[in-house]
Amino acid sequence: ELLNLQHNSYDEILLFHLSFFWNQASTFVNEREECQKIIRNPGILKPLVVQTLAFREQITDPRYLAVTAHAIAKISFRTRKPIVDSSTIWRVLETNILKAA
Repeated sequence: ELLNLQHNSYDEILLFHLSFFWNQASTFVNEREECQKIIRNPGILKPLVVQTLAFREQITDPRYLAVTAHAIAKISFRTRKPIVDSSTIWRVLETNILKAA
C-alpha cells in the first residue's frame, strides 16, 4: 500500500513525504509478515530509494534527514539486510547531515 501511494504521488512529491514514507516503511517492519516481505524481496524498497536519491540535493532539513536515517537503520536492523543501494543512500545522508550541521 505504501509503495503504491509513493509511486502514484511521484510527480507531486514533497520532501517531507520522503521522510514520511521511510518512517512508515520502518513501522511496517515491526509486523512479522511485512518484515518477511522485505527479507524475501529487498528490492521492494527500490522505488523509494530511487526517489530519495533523485532528491539528494534538496534533502537538507535536519528533521527529515534524521527521520530518514533512523528509518533506514531500523529497516536494516529488523530485516538483518541492507536496503537496496545502501552504501549510496548512506553516503548521501551522511553528506547532507554534515552540511546541515
